[in-house]
Amino acid sequence: PDSAGCFSGCAIDADGTPTIIYTGTQGANCEIQTQCLATAADDNLTRWTKHPNNPVLSDVPSFLNQTRDFRDPFVWRMNDSWYMVLGSQIADEAGVILLYKSSDLQQWEFKGTLLQGNQAETGSHWECPNFFPIEDKWVLIVSSIDPEKRVYAFVGTFEREQFHVET
Repeated sequence: PDSAGCFSGCAIDADGTPTIIYTGTQGANCEIQTQCLATAADDNLTRWTKHPNNPVLSDVPSFLNQTRDFRDPFVWRMNDSWYMVLGSQIADEAGVILLYKSSDLQQWEFKGTLLQGNQAETGSHWECPNFFPIEDKWVLIVSSIDPEKRVYAFVGTFEREQFHVET
């Protein structure tokens, strides 16, 4: 699934095992993007073993009306579950961040749209999301594919797997 290369992702401690979740790409123009796992093969973190069932997430939600932009996982653990946000776009509409949930990092359930932008205001595609708590708020940072290549930060609350933007 990563024969054309790898896009960004993140590293986590999966119950004591250093693990990387990344976007694998295929195709002449990296047009096939799927999410993959690799675990450390040595204590120095210089060798990694790709998961035998890669990709662990390849189904692009149909409402996006495209399959090319589905990338840059950011993963965290909360309440005994793993969560992942991915950058994407709804074709001809706007950038969007997708939310997934897993109990084992291998089977991912689509939970919905974490946040959708407005193409005229925040660009046609979002990538490299990062989503994290600070005190009683949550922060979503996204990089926009727009002429200015802006980075946006949204602050709000995250309850019942829903992000409510305040600013």
